[in-house]
Amino acid sequence: MKYPEWAKDGSVTSLTAWNKDTVPETAAIICRNNAPLFSMAIKLLKNGRYPQIVGNDIGKYLVKIMKKFGKTDLPRNDVHKAIDDWIAEKLKKTRNPAKVYDQAECLRIFTNTGETLGDAIMYAEHLFASQGPIQLMTGHKAKGLEFDNVFILDKELIDLDEGQERNLLYVMQTRAKMNLFYVNSKDFDDEVENG
Repeated sequence: MKYPEWAKDGSVTSLTAWNKDTVPETAAIICRNNAPLFSMAIKLLKNGRYPQIVGNDIGKYLVKIMKKFGKTDLPRNDVHKAIDDWIAEKLKKTRNPAKVYDQAECLRIFTNTGETLGDAIMYAEHLFASQGPIQLMTGHKAKGLEFDNVFILDKELIDLDEGQERNLLYVMQTRAKMNLFYVNSKDFDDEVENG
């Protein structure tokens, strides 16, 4: 096999520090799990960047769960208790505990954006309705898509000893047409600039 003559050289870079300005418009941020993506979407929004969560089905599902927790004025601590109860119930029925914990972490991320359940629901609905140019998605949602710039977020979440995880990493890596970046959530500088 040989690359075509028109093919341009790309780059693969691991960033130890990054911020809102590192991510170009129309870039994709791809992660194994949803929770780091939702957390990153909130950080981008707070820094004046506009993300779009690809694959709205998880958003509708999470909002539906939150609406079952109680009245919209339910305080944050009580919402956290409801999430713990939800986890305990889901773990009794699932064969995939990692998925339950990821969904629970997503619920906690939204719960921490406000003081009440209503605040969490409103913020989640706002985030899932956002139509910004920066695309955030899981590796599974990235299949068949391509972007000039791809950021693989928290690569360590991919268990390369698990059967299909290597294939998932391959899918994520091959979404980049020009530049592939490996980044970690903890290295994102989300200091909001005061103008």
